[in-house]
Amino acid sequence: MQAELGSLNKLQFLDVGNNHVVSTIKQLISIDGCFPALRNMYLNNNYLTGGTPAQLANLTDLEILYLSHNKLSGETPSEVARLRALMSLYLDHNQFARRIPEAFYKHPFLQEMCGRKPCK
Repeated sequence: MQAELGSLNKLQFLDVGNNHVVSTIKQLISIDGCFPALRNMYLNNNYLTGGTPAQLANLTDLEILYLSHNKLSGETPSEVARLRALMSLYLDHNQFARRIPEAFYKHPFLQEMCGRKPCK
């Protein structure tokens, strides 16, 4: 199924939140060039495991990324902070071992960010 989703070249909004998805983010975006127009990605409230892949940085139009309430671990790669349009990043309620990299705090357009703890 993910091969078909990744080939949707005009898809701008992907919401698979609250669907009991058991996978890794890397498996969901494993196709080179997938989701070239994606602006909003909601993967929250699932059972995603593993780390946050650096390949997310290839989603160059991404503005909103919700990864909250999963079982993600490791660290968030600073490459994701290179997403020039990123405005909202939600990583809370996961199992991350480290703080969010400093590059995210210096992002010029990032307006909302939640890390290991919930946003206030």
